[in-house]
Amino acid sequence: MRSNPSTIVKNLPVQRGCPWSSLVVVVCSALTLWCSTISATAESQRRVVRGKEIVVSYGATRRTLPFGREAMSRLRLPKELRLRALAADRTVGVVTSAQRSGIEPGSPVLVDHAEVARLCAKIEKLNKHIPLLCEANSLYKIGATPDDPRFASQYAHALISSESAWNISTGTPSVTVAIVDTGVNYNHPDLHGNIRTNVGEVTGNGIDDDANGYVDDVYGYDFALLDGDPADEHGHGSHCAGIVGASGNNGAGVSGMNWNVGILPVRVLDASGSGTNADVAAGIRYAVTRGSSVISLSLGGNDESVTIDDAISAARSADILVVVAAGNDSDNNDVRPTYPANSAWDNVISIAATNSVDRLASFSNYGAFTVDVAAPGESILSTWLGSSYEYRDGTSMATPLVAGLAGLMKSVNPSLRYYDLKGILMGTVDQLSSLRGRVLSNGRINALNAVSLASTGGPYPTPNPGVSSGQSAGAYVLSLRVRKSGNRRLLTGKAKDIDGNPIGDLNIRLRCSGLKTQALNSDDDGFYGFKVSRPRKSITCYVADLFGNRSKKLKVN
Repeated sequence: MRSNPSTIVKNLPVQRGCPWSSLVVVVCSALTLWCSTISATAESQRRVVRGKEIVVSYGATRRTLPFGREAMSRLRLPKELRLRALAADRTVGVVTSAQRSGIEPGSPVLVDHAEVARLCAKIEKLNKHIPLLCEANSLYKIGATPDDPRFASQYAHALISSESAWNISTGTPSVTVAIVDTGVNYNHPDLHGNIRTNVGEVTGNGIDDDANGYVDDVYGYDFALLDGDPADEHGHGSHCAGIVGASGNNGAGVSGMNWNVGILPVRVLDASGSGTNADVAAGIRYAVTRGSSVISLSLGGNDESVTIDDAISAARSADILVVVAAGNDSDNNDVRPTYPANSAWDNVISIAATNSVDRLASFSNYGAFTVDVAAPGESILSTWLGSSYEYRDGTSMATPLVAGLAGLMKSVNPSLRYYDLKGILMGTVDQLSSLRGRVLSNGRINALNAVSLASTGGPYPTPNPGVSSGQSAGAYVLSLRVRKSGNRRLLTGKAKDIDGNPIGDLNIRLRCSGLKTQALNSDDDGFYGFKVSRPRKSITCYVADLFGNRSKKLKVN
């Protein structure tokens, strides 16, 4: 949905497990079938129940060795292992634990790549005169495709590899994504099952049962009308909610980025699609108190708001990623800012929109420094009012797709911090020539890459994947202050890590409205300083590093 600019509207690298092969996901030792379950038409690796089973073969040497059990009888195994099954040509064997490890069939356990590597090394040592291939035994299946009848009309999922990502996770209700918008049609048949309800509240009794300061907020809250019913009277918020979490594989309608998720409806815009700074800020703070993991903000305007920025800061303190639409005015946000997309807080990720041929949408705002990543946002089919579905265009549509992907990442790794989410989202993009110099990451989101990386223990990319330096262990805190120096103004600050330690040799850029960007590196104490001529009228300045971290904005006069 295009917004009125004058108001607020609107394949992971495989880990090496042994000298001969790459280790991937291990199949549970209780599995009765072995490698023949690998389909010749396999599209992507599926995350499955995992145990300690490995596969050993003679590989290219099989033509010179005897066939059958005589060949495999040459295989010597450590005492803790046994040969469980042979391939059809009897030159490949599945090796598993000699004794049950206590894992119940169907129970998920963590992959221990180091243990598989150790066992492969033992097998190699015992069979040092016979070249072997040894790796974890993996299960492959075709990509998960939901049975939603209009899924074929959702081109975005094919572009960003959603089906392969769904082989890893389809989401969980324990992850909450707040839709801060025109409300949500929470009775829509494709949304209702994923709406997060407030179990501490009783519907319609006029009492704040859970004492959270909001009466009857069972489904969320309406800050436009100040009541506990965040029903959508416009359609925009419902469209965004469906992109995040329309129930997948339910035989109806469309599929959201999450088949299962907790959608929190927060209404801050009225039936015309407009709202105030105060309402938007209140909605963000409410989403914080309700335990959101991600906040989706498909709204914006030209005026900066310290009230909204303060609410975003509260979300940062609660470790929440705020996903914001870059705007729909075909403008460069580096030159003409849009808010809150241009907020200096580093828990904000700003989203541009692409189309079905992976080019920047004609309406989308962009910015080499201020817009972080792109996602499909043109001709997007999603839920609407009543039981209907509609196609809509806008960075408003790209934004919940990114927010939904962040929620999917949290479903596989709840420990991810907001800067992990941001770094992974930006660091796993499909880089596109059409987006180079248009967004900071130079790319469009890839769901498979993002969820695959999120399911590991890291390390994760910094918020700017274009920087090869491994300096960032998370997010940096950049400060900025000003003092007079004759006819000049001296702007100084310090770069610190999240633990308060100074960061030296960090590239810092000073950006001021109407002035040329200045750049330098911080010293060993994290200090940096810039001089600018005294402006004829008040200007706004901030500093940013190449990882996407920014200071608060500062008025200079």
